Amino acid sequence: MRKVSALIFSSLDGVMQSPATNDEDPSNDFNAGGWAAPYWNDAMELALEHAMSEDFDLLLGRNTYEQFYNHFATQEELTAQKLNKSRKYLITHQSGFIPMWANTTVINHDILKTISTLKYKEGPLIQLHGSWKLLQYLWSNQLVDELRLITFPVLIGSGKRLFEESDITTNFEIDAVHRNRNILFSKYIKK
Repeated sequence: MRKVSALIFSSLDGVMQSPATNDEDPSNDFNAGGWAAPYWNDAMELALEHAMSEDFDLLLGRNTYEQFYNHFATQEELTAQKLNKSRKYLITHQSGFIPMWANTTVINHDILKTISTLKYKEGPLIQLHGSWKLLQYLWSNQLVDELRLITFPVLIGSGKRLFEESDITTNFEIDAVHRNRNILFSKYIKK
């Protein structure tokens, strides 16, 4: 069975909203976007070496999909190469959405059933990048098997957090920890 792994850029206080740029996700009047920018190169080195080293299929919500497409589709750096060659599963409630990025399958109904079915099909790891709303939905339905966190030495104070309040208690096993200067990569597997 394939695993669903969430790759998340997080502040020390668990905020995952708008790490790269201020306009990435300004919802709820969030104005602290771009908080990861000073550490971006170190973070991408960790992501490539430890979080994205194996083949993976990419699972994205529509907003993250559009941002990734706009940034990576025409790039040739290693991160872009990995994302561009991966099979992409786009979760959207927008009917008639026509994907722009190669190797994209649109999933707009029976999301839980479709992702559960994908987990049982042959293939590489299914990696969810960002996509806060989708992460909350999959987490609350017990479909996330592991977390790959890249933690930045920044406190944000407000914003969309990795986990919203929930009555789900989950135990993890730490599988890996790596550091690149001030950035920490940790991989947690759900028990």
